[in-house]
Parts: sequence; C-alpha cells; structure tokens
Amino acid sequence: SCPKSKKQTVPNHEVEMNEPGNDIVEVDLQTSRLRIRYRQHGDADGLPLLLLPTNFATSRWWEPLMRILPAEINAVAPDLRGTGG
Repeated sequence: SCPKSKKQTVPNHEVEMNEPGNDIVEVDLQTSRLRIRYRQHGDADGLPLLLLPTNFATSRWWEPLMRILPAEINAVAPDLRGTGG
C-alpha cells in the first residue's frame, strides 16, 4: 500500500510530501521547455546517487530501496520522458 501524501508548492516546483516516517519526496519540476517528475530521498548535501528506471518503469520502482538507504545518501530517481506522472 502507498502512503498518503500532501502537496507543497515552491517556485517552479510542485512538491508532494509523504506522511511522517516516509522521507521520500516527489517533485514536479516545470521549466519553460518541459516538466519532469522525480523522487528524492536523503540529505541534499549527501553522497549523490542517481537511480534510473529500466524499460517502462517509473521512479516509483525505486521506493523500496530508497526507504532503506541512509540519510547520508542523496538518492534521486527521475521519471524518464514518456513515463510516470
């Protein structure tokens, strides 16, 4: 089952904050040319880790792994164009 979420708006971003205890953040980033959705977990200053989905999967596929990563890892999982939100 998926945790419930709340949306928070910041300039050029629509951020979906999950319930406390689930620190995966879902972000919709809008630029003048495109919109991309990605999920992020961990400290923004942490060791970067880019998680790319395979085939036609979305960034949601990485959520189980993201939940067990330490906060020192800044994991980012984008939805590839044509998939996801």
